[in-house]
Order: sequence, then structure tokens, then C-alpha cells
Amino acid sequence: MGFLVLILGFLGLFVGSFLNVVVHRIRTAEGGIVMGSSHCPQCRHSLAWYENMPLFGFLFVRGKCRYCSVSIAKRYVLMELGTGLVFVLISSVFFGRFTLIDLSVLSWSLLGLSLIVASSLIIIFLYDLLYMEVPMVAAWSGIIAGIGIVICEALFIEDMTYFVMHLLAAAIGAGIFYGISVYSREVWMGYGDAYIVFVMGLLLGPIGLLLGISIAAFIGAIVGFMMIVFRGDSRDAHIPFGPYLTMATLVMYVVIHVFPQFMTYFSYAVV
Repeated sequence: MGFLVLILGFLGLFVGSFLNVVVHRIRTAEGGIVMGSSHCPQCRHSLAWYENMPLFGFLFVRGKCRYCSVSIAKRYVLMELGTGLVFVLISSVFFGRFTLIDLSVLSWSLLGLSLIVASSLIIIFLYDLLYMEVPMVAAWSGIIAGIGIVICEALFIEDMTYFVMHLLAAAIGAGIFYGISVYSREVWMGYGDAYIVFVMGLLLGPIGLLLGISIAAFIGAIVGFMMIVFRGDSRDAHIPFGPYLTMATLVMYVVIHVFPQFMTYFSYAVV
């Protein structure tokens, strides 16, 4: 199992490299999202295949374009490493739940859908952080894959109540966030945050959704405080909430599967 986790982590590095391209092309509408060769955004020279290798390509060119010498943003490498780490965590959770004997089309579908949702959330994280906007193509990809996860989980445990509760959590949570964004005219939060919360509700359920939003708000408050203290930002400065929602979603998704008793404790506490 450890070897499979390592392979999926290595795959995550390549996916992270691809997600960097997706974020750029969503913004520029350049050659479609998946079509066309990678190139330097400064001089537009096409990159060789070895320059597209995650991590190794960056080290090979020493962090600069070989043709125009412009520095390559560190976020590209961080995106690759972060995606690789997320793939390792999710695959570890998966293989911790299922043995080789238990593996089936349903369980493999669950893993594949989980990685698709994770990739969608990573795109949203970076895009919202850079441009303060949630890309709808990533949001809808996450929602569709999230619904697939809920269906697989419900079929696996043979309990359709699971499907209903998670769908209700998603709908109610997203509805509240959408209402807030409409009422505040996107001053307090944007419409896109409602889509992220819908994905959160699907993956985490009612209690997990409440905890996830609380974690996101806590992290956002700390970051906002640090920006005011150390960077001198205004108290009225706009801070995207999406990155913290996506982070909280991924963290809670791992926690509720690794420590199921954690959710049981909070379920009793809420009741």
C-alpha cells in the first residue's frame, strides 16, 4: 500500500504542474484549458518536455526562463509540492480504509473522485488567492465530483440517509452564504464562496461543515490580523475567503476519515 501511496504522491506533482497551467489559462482564456503547449508567459517561448517536469524542471533551469531569464514564480513549485502532499494524504486515507481485498470499482471510484475534488479545490485556492475570484469551471467540477463521492459513500455503507444529510448540509450552507453575498452585495463575501461551501457540505456533512467554516474563519482572522500588523493593511482591505474555505475542507476531509471518533465527539457536543 505504501508503494501505491508513493506513486499517487508522485502523480500529484505532475497534476500540480498541470493545475498551474489551468489557473493561468482560465485567467487568460489562452488556447483552452487543456490544449496547447506550455510556454513562458513573458517571452512566450515553448518549453521543452524536461522543463515541464515538476520540481526537476525548475531546478534544471535554476528558477529562470532559459530564453529571457525572467524569474519563475516560486508559487509554481509550491503548487506542485502542495498537490503532491494532498494526493499523499488522500491516498493514505483511502488505503487506510480499504485493504487490497476490499478494493472494488466502487472504492476506486471513490479515490478517483476524491482526487478530482481535491484538484478542483486547489485550483480555487490559488485562483481566488491571486485574483479574488472563484473560477466556475473548478467549482462545478468539485460539485459534480462531490455528488459522486456522496453517492459512492452512501452505496458503500448502504445508508441513503448519508446522501440526504450531506446534500441538505450542502444546500443549506450554500444558500446561507449566497444570501449573505446578495444582501451585502459581495462586500462581506463573494458569490463564489457559496459554491465552495456546497462542496464542503457534500464532503463533510452538517457537523463537519460547521467545523470547517469555523476553522476557515479562524485562519482568515489570524491572517487578516497579521496583514494589518506586519504589512500595514487597512482594516477595510478585502481578503478572499475562498482559500481558507478550501484549506479547511481538505483538512477536515482527512480528519473525519482518519479520526472518525473526532466527529462522533462533536456530534454529541452539538446535540
